[in-house]
Amino acid sequence: MRTIAIMLLSAVAVGCLKVSDRIPAHTHLWTEKPLHNVWSYQPVIRIATGENVAMTNSFLSMQLLANETVELSNGVSVTFDGMVLQVGGIVIPTNILNMVIAPDGELETNAFIRTFW
Repeated sequence: MRTIAIMLLSAVAVGCLKVSDRIPAHTHLWTEKPLHNVWSYQPVIRIATGENVAMTNSFLSMQLLANETVELSNGVSVTFDGMVLQVGGIVIPTNILNMVIAPDGELETNAFIRTFW
C-alpha cells in the first residue's frame, strides 16, 4: 500500500512540475560578440539574411548572425550587422547584456524573462 501511495505522489509531483506548464512560450535571440540577449513573449514571423527571407510564426531560440534581421509578431525588428545590434531601430550599447521586448514593442534594458523555475 505504501509503495502505491509513493508512486501515486511521484506521478502527481512529476505532472505538477512540467516545465511547459510554468514557463510561457518565448523567443530568445542572442549575439556572441558583443554578447547580447533579446527576450520576448512574441513569436518570430520573419527572418531575413541578405536576400534570403523565411516566414514563420514560431517562438525561437537562435543566434543572430551578421546581416540578419528578425521580425517579431508585434512588428519590432531585431537587426545585427555583425558588430551592432538594433532593436526597433534603437542601437544597443555593448554594455547592455539582457533586454526584453514587451508586447507593445517597448524595450526594457538590463532585464530578462524567467525561463526556469
